Amino acid sequence: MNLPSASFMKPSSLSLVSGYLCTPLKKKVLNTMNISPAQLHPNSWAFLRAFHILCDQFGILPNPNMLFFFFEFKTCKRTSWASLSSVKDRAILTLFQSSYKSFKGKFVKVLQSDQNPSLLERVPLYWSSHPHTQTACSPDDLATNELNDCEKLDGLGLVFDTSILLNLKSRPNDLQVYIGTYFRRPFALCY
Repeated sequence: MNLPSASFMKPSSLSLVSGYLCTPLKKKVLNTMNISPAQLHPNSWAFLRAFHILCDQFGILPNPNMLFFFFEFKTCKRTSWASLSSVKDRAILTLFQSSYKSFKGKFVKVLQSDQNPSLLERVPLYWSSHPHTQTACSPDDLATNELNDCEKLDGLGLVFDTSILLNLKSRPNDLQVYIGTYFRRPFALCY
């Protein structure tokens, strides 16, 4: 049986997904939500990527339960577009202010290459007419280690700027300085 070896994505999402297409977190989130990569709104790709960056900076291995502690998954009934929004009183990221007004009719084909045969493995490739809604996870829904990591992020009492995290991802020293500016003392990211 030949499995699909391509997916279609919005060009506006590619910069947010670039270098991030095949991470375990992304694959698990898409499978949990039962959506293809093209169904997730570009602003939600920004939240997903910024969450991953923030977790990396604090030595946390993110997973869907932790993501859904801070974000809720919503769909638009008319179109099946999917989006993430912050859970009230648990915001750790600002809204992503980029506007993607003309993204809906434009797609590019993402191919699986011989050099990376697992690129699209376990990624839903077809537009789903039945996405799974995911409400926020409560503390009781989390394993002890997940709860500890969520409390670490939530306990900071800080809301990080999504755009800045995305812009600094390729500049680790500047990213550390940015995160350190939230604290009044020297800040080390080693745990």
